[in-house]
Amino acid sequence: MKYKGTLQKPIARKPHRLLLAEALRGESELMGAPYKEMMDKLPALFAAHSVPEGDWASLAIALAREHVPGFRIVNPAGRKTEWSPFDKAEFRYDVEAILRDAPDQAVTEAIRKGARLERWAEKTKGMKVTALSKHYYSGNPKFAYSTRWRTRFQADGGQCSTAMADTVPR
Repeated sequence: MKYKGTLQKPIARKPHRLLLAEALRGESELMGAPYKEMMDKLPALFAAHSVPEGDWASLAIALAREHVPGFRIVNPAGRKTEWSPFDKAEFRYDVEAILRDAPDQAVTEAIRKGARLERWAEKTKGMKVTALSKHYYSGNPKFAYSTRWRTRFQADGGQCSTAMADTVPR
């Protein structure tokens, strides 16, 4: 932040000899002149950071966010994720459906088949099985089941059919 006006101008310290001479003469209020100048600049400091005057905690946070790296809020490094928790759960649901149809096949083969399904073909294009496995294992199937059950329930007009009840894990 670029400070303007009185906040940009530093306080000039008087030479020590002069301060010592003033102190010996009993002019101690002159020693507090730099402190008084600082105090006079405080309203401008509050205004510069858009903080109500006297709100010391907010001023401290504003100054810390400006000048202390540990108080800065930044976006995480790297690329944004393309797989939401719902996507992972849906992928797991579809792979588990493949495994139910052919229980003797390996999970990795079912993951490959799931990636080739029409609904996943675009999203999984070019992905390796290891990456797809991470999405599969991090997906919470109960999330997918409950969402699909709710969607079917609403599509069914609020009628709970036995087919719907059979799809929800117990």
